[in-house]
Amino acid sequence: MKIKSIFITLLFPFLFYSCNMNEGGVRTTNNMEKYALDYIKDNQLLEEREKILAYYDYTVSLKGTESVLLTNSRLIYHNKETQTTSIDITDIVDLQHRKESFIGDIIEVISKNGDIMMIEIAPLNQGETFLKILKSKIN
Repeated sequence: MKIKSIFITLLFPFLFYSCNMNEGGVRTTNNMEKYALDYIKDNQLLEEREKILAYYDYTVSLKGTESVLLTNSRLIYHNKETQTTSIDITDIVDLQHRKESFIGDIIEVISKNGDIMMIEIAPLNQGETFLKILKSKIN
């Protein structure tokens, strides 16, 4: 009985805290989290007049330091530790998609000049949504 009481005592604060946390997964224009919008603005990841269509934060802590953004004009991969790269939507010539059980959705984007951008979206994080929006922009 005492173990049950301790478990409940520890579980309640965790559940309360987790309900106030940011949500992960693919986000779209209408449900972007404030932390992500602030990070994108503070790090000047968008060009003037760019609009976010889809966003995925790779970090478990949801800090935005590694993320992929699809805008109305570019596909952007941002990693604060290394670099930010982008491909103009009009330069995308091929798109490959596969699902791997433990990794999730793997999207490979190939540009006119042969650059490849790999996007990995963890299982249960709406990878199909990101793919659908990306396909709609390049078709």
